[in-house]
Parts: sequence; C-alpha cells; structure tokens
Amino acid sequence: MFRGEIYAYPLYLQNKLANKPITFFAMDVTCKYWPYLNKVAKSCPELQHLLDMKPFLSVFHAKAHDFKCEVKWSGAYQQGAGLTLGEEVEQCNAFLSRIAVTTKHMSKAGRTDMLTLMAMRWNQQNLITWLLHLPADIRRPQKGWKAGFRTWRS
Repeated sequence: MFRGEIYAYPLYLQNKLANKPITFFAMDVTCKYWPYLNKVAKSCPELQHLLDMKPFLSVFHAKAHDFKCEVKWSGAYQQGAGLTLGEEVEQCNAFLSRIAVTTKHMSKAGRTDMLTLMAMRWNQQNLITWLLHLPADIRRPQKGWKAGFRTWRS
C-alpha cells in the first residue's frame, strides 16, 4: 500500500473476534499496531476490551524487526504462546499458491473444486505429521525430567 499499513482493517477484525475467548492477537506489524490501538482505546472507551488480548508478533517477522521490537512483541517470548510461529495462514497460502498457474484458466466451479481438494490435502498432510511427531513430543519432556531427577538424587 502506498501509505503503509492501514490499521482500521485489523481493528475492525479484532473487534469482530473480541466476543470469542482469544488470548493472542497475531499480526505482522504488531509493534506499530498496538500503540495505535492504545491511542484509539483512550478515545473510544467501547474498544477498551480489545487491550485484553496479548499482542503477538510472528517469529519470522520478529527476526526482520529491530532486536528490541523482537524481544518486546515476539510470540517466542510470550507466556502461554508455546512454540507457535504465528505464520500458519501464510504457510497454508504458500501451499495453495502452487496451483495458481493451473487454476487461473479454470472455470469458477473447477477452481473451487481444485482449491477444496488442495485444502483437504493440506489438512491431511498436517494431520499425518502431527500424529507422527506427537508421541515423541510428549515423551521428550518426560525424559528430560527423569534425567534431571536422577542427577539431583546422586
């Protein structure tokens, strides 16, 4: 965009989603948006509840920002965020962009069917990956705890 990021769009979406129990608000330019939201919430008290969400700068975007910005806003340093990247939608879009060349010449119905099939494939691929890695991810902290306990006892 010529004028940079327009914050009215994310503000509208955040306000629409605010009635759901959302802990984090992830955005590429959280470090610029959150001060804007604070300023708007002071002027419009009906938007004050939006500040209950925690701002979350995605891990990859945080690496491209200033170090102070990364430490303050990155999801990697947020209590309760786990190891999420904050880029899940962009990963899915990158997967779906593979078929852009073939779908642009299809009919609307054909394009819809192809996108549906690819989205189903994305979900299936992720489910298989999660099922393969989940048991190891659950056992890893247990092994670390047991090793630490043995070291402590000796």
